[in-house]
Amino acid sequence: MSTFSDAKTYADLMLIFDNLSVQLDASRRALRPMPDLDARQVALRGMQEVLAGYAFGFSSMVYDRTQEQIIRSFGRTNVPPNEARRMVEDAWKNGLLVLFMFKVDVLLQNLAQSRRIIQPGYWRLRDDGRAFNRPLDAIRSSQDP
Repeated sequence: MSTFSDAKTYADLMLIFDNLSVQLDASRRALRPMPDLDARQVALRGMQEVLAGYAFGFSSMVYDRTQEQIIRSFGRTNVPPNEARRMVEDAWKNGLLVLFMFKVDVLLQNLAQSRRIIQPGYWRLRDDGRAFNRPLDAIRSSQDP
């Protein structure tokens, strides 16, 4: 199982988050000549922590429980279990998106600064952003007939 669409249970999601966390750790190890306090290492570590946090949360939720027991436990609110489950899953999804994308944004900003595409600060592009467009233009031109 390697994608979110393959997940059928919360235990499946736990394994996916854990696997993604392991892959991020491998990426960090590949960058080992860089010190742990390098901004790129910090951003990757932050992504890894977000995924690990979700994996630990799913692990504690599924421990010694069946999928049916987990879904039934969502009914301990004033809304029906399926609606409560949907609300919780939406909160998880939106939280993951915000936390993870913030880390990705920081990583991309640091990479762009290290390549001198942007100046220090928040996304102040050099040469009107043409440096970002060059790789895209090369891809587009290679795909033109």
